[in-house]
Amino acid sequence: GSLIGAPVSFFDQNPSGRILNRLSSDLYTVDDSLPFILNIFVANFFGLLGTLVVLCYSQVTFLLILVPLWLIYSKVQFYYRSTSREVRRLDSVARSPIYSSFTETLDGSSTIRAFQKEGFFLERFIQQLTLYQNTSYSELTASLWLSLRLQLLAGLIILFIAVISVVGFHSNSPVKFGTPGLVGLALSYAAPVVSLLNSFLTTFTETEKEMISVERVVEV
Repeated sequence: GSLIGAPVSFFDQNPSGRILNRLSSDLYTVDDSLPFILNIFVANFFGLLGTLVVLCYSQVTFLLILVPLWLIYSKVQFYYRSTSREVRRLDSVARSPIYSSFTETLDGSSTIRAFQKEGFFLERFIQQLTLYQNTSYSELTASLWLSLRLQLLAGLIILFIAVISVVGFHSNSPVKFGTPGLVGLALSYAAPVVSLLNSFLTTFTETEKEMISVERVVEV
């Protein structure tokens, strides 16, 4: 409604590609992608919470490293989230010139052919597309950076549980490290921690990035 009632100066100040981008890609994100990814985020949250409860129940000593691991995890996710949000903004900004260039070329195709400027517009479009692909590649690289560190973190969890179990079994310590069944339960639940952590943080960050589309739509 606000767009329909906008003054003519609004359309003069904003390129058609920017408006088209927000009415197509951003609105699709708000209506479809955001509710979907938010639902997955909630499911991953409770799945990760249940896994941590089982690990703490089967191996009480897991509580000893829970706080240090959480501090490391918080630092990693904070760095990744702040970076990925800015990369997503660059991705959205880099997409608008592609829409503008495509629309302008389509509307003025006869004039472009008349002045034989096909090469100029093709080169400009390739430059815009390359810039957009660079931002998309940066977003993918950030995801791989996160995945590597979460795998190392999950490996530390499995190593800690295994070492504590072996030490507790071969020592006469009064502290109970659990029965072999509980140790096996802890190891079986520790193995998928990497995927749960990755899914949880990815969906949480993706939800934040999808909210950028809400921010951009509101600006219109």
